Amino acid sequence: MFGFNAEALVKKGKWEKLTAVIEKVEKLGLDKVAQVAEACSNSKEDGAYNTLISMLNSDNEGCKIAAVKALAKQGRAAAVTQIMYQAKNAVEGSELKSAIDAAMEQLHKAK
Repeated sequence: MFGFNAEALVKKGKWEKLTAVIEKVEKLGLDKVAQVAEACSNSKEDGAYNTLISMLNSDNEGCKIAAVKALAKQGRAAAVTQIMYQAKNAVEGSELKSAIDAAMEQLHKAK
């Protein structure tokens, strides 16, 4: 049986397949989602950015954290607005709030 290779899917532009993994986070687990986020963070393609933005819409906090970290690594200025929106609903002291604060700092340094 073939294994899951998020990097190969990103390189081939298989955004629908990557989004399907994100939508099944509860079933597949955060490991797969983390692989998607990491693969997308290393890509400058618009599809990779859009995939990470879709991860922010997940109900799963771990998925959101992976997306925030990946967006910071990707370094797009446009991500600031999306991450700031997440900050409005993040609980102070939570892992998500810490990831958001670190991402904002990293993105501001990248300017």
